[in-house]
Amino acid sequence: MRLSAGELRHRIRSFALPSPSADGPDHLTPAAVLIAVVCAGGEPAVLLTKRSMTVAVHQGQIAFPGGAVDRADHSFADTALREAFEEIALPPDRVEVLGFMPALETTTGFRIVPVLGLVDGPLSLRPSPDEVDEVFTVSLEELARPGVRRTRCRMVDGVALEDRQFETGGRIIWGATGLLLDGFLAGWQQSAGSPF
Repeated sequence: MRLSAGELRHRIRSFALPSPSADGPDHLTPAAVLIAVVCAGGEPAVLLTKRSMTVAVHQGQIAFPGGAVDRADHSFADTALREAFEEIALPPDRVEVLGFMPALETTTGFRIVPVLGLVDGPLSLRPSPDEVDEVFTVSLEELARPGVRRTRCRMVDGVALEDRQFETGGRIIWGATGLLLDGFLAGWQQSAGSPF
């Protein structure tokens, strides 16, 4: 499904929320990730990374660009854009911030605010070898195909948690990224009135 940047902008804004409060539980580290939809003449696609094995947490996992809020950041959007530049050299001025999704509190001690963005046109990205092994895109149509999305149950500290997983291109997207992607796709499909 090919959509213009204007059509993508309209659909994302239809389910985007205003910036959430900066206040959160004291025991959770505030963080932000960038859910960037790339419009480069083909199918709209979401931008993802594979984290390196040398980072402090979530080694080797598929993730959105992002990280903990820094004192110099003025907003969650600042955090997401700064981290995307540091991790994959995505220039902040190439991202049009369109809104946010509800914050996700993780079992690993983070309160993650998803920042929704649009990137219009092709990209030349460069992963930071200290943080990212690979940067890639997956089309929204591929993510919505039957069989790509699964719900799994996993145990964390003796508690059963539902996990959303996406298996595509030999990669498994799971954990917080899977949950955030699932929420994004629900909004995306609702904005069209029906799934792809």
